[in-house]
Amino acid sequence: MDKFDIKDGVAIIPKGTREIPNNAFFGCSSLTTIIIPESVTNIESGAFSDCSSLTSVVIPESIKRIGSFAFSGCASLTSVVIPGSVKIIGNNAFDGCSSLTSIVISEGVESIKGRAFFGCTSLTSIFIPKSVTSIGEAVFGACTSLASIVVEDGNPIYDSRDNCNAIIETATNTLIKGCSSPTSITIPSSVTNIRHFAFCSCSLLTSVFIPKNVTSIGEAAFSDCDSLTSIVVEDGNPIYDSRDNCNAIIETATNTLIQGCSSPTSFTVPGSVTSIGCGAFSGCYSLTSVVIPESVTSIDGHAFYGCYSLEIVHLPAGVSNIEIDSFKDCPNLKAIYAPKNKVDFYKEHFPADMRQLIVEEGADLPVKP
Repeated sequence: MDKFDIKDGVAIIPKGTREIPNNAFFGCSSLTTIIIPESVTNIESGAFSDCSSLTSVVIPESIKRIGSFAFSGCASLTSVVIPGSVKIIGNNAFDGCSSLTSIVISEGVESIKGRAFFGCTSLTSIFIPKSVTSIGEAVFGACTSLASIVVEDGNPIYDSRDNCNAIIETATNTLIKGCSSPTSITIPSSVTNIRHFAFCSCSLLTSVFIPKNVTSIGEAAFSDCDSLTSIVVEDGNPIYDSRDNCNAIIETATNTLIQGCSSPTSFTVPGSVTSIGCGAFSGCYSLTSVVIPESVTSIDGHAFYGCYSLEIVHLPAGVSNIEIDSFKDCPNLKAIYAPKNKVDFYKEHFPADMRQLIVEEGADLPVKP
């Protein structure tokens, strides 16, 4: 830093400064407090990124833009007020601020870019003012404690209809972000689309009901919902079903299971399913065993990613396509059982460190090296 200094943990930003440049205080672990003079209009990319001891920042009314990654990784920051003078909150601006419990987004803010508050795991509530007309991808992704989302009445682009505790894009009836409260979610019947990652990492969510009007569910919409034990699709839905009370979402036309959950802990995929979709059981931490029927021919990437309690898998003879990372980060796997004539096939399609787990049906549990 050639322009700024830190004294007793406080950033010294001279009066008359117009902007705080890229990475100005990047990684300054001694920084605890920032007082920004009112001459500053922009906080540029990464300006205070990874200031791990930062606990307090006052953003003045002069600021018009907060750049990407400006405060990312400030793990000790507990609260922030973003004044209405700020028009744009940049990509990943507060990403990974894990102690952030309070965020005030003032009237006047117009755009919140992608992943702006991603991984703010202590954040419990958020209020979106009516001035916000652009919300990027996964803005509140991995905010695992988020229990309340409210969009102000009169917002021309978004709403929280029926007190649904979610952000819905009004014109398209697309639910773009939900949260963990109440733990049992009924999506409004007027919603037709659920955006990818909409409920990702809603760790308190235990059950979800998908109404029959929902005809599009994005990838990983419910991934890493580690408490999710019940999924029901309403009868009459033309695109999805929960056949055989399977506790999963199945794309009816393709017989693809796109989302499962941790209950029952021993899961048997319905015999009519032909494909297990990308990330279908990702983060189902309580799942201990799974039986995949002969009807399944394809298992997509990350299908069982991060199933930390998974111990036993039964794979069928009919699979012709299985991605190498389908069972990635399943550290407690004890055995992957397969028909005798498919053992070599699966060993060719699994990572080298997992091949010793693949054994013929009926064999004793393999011994890990």
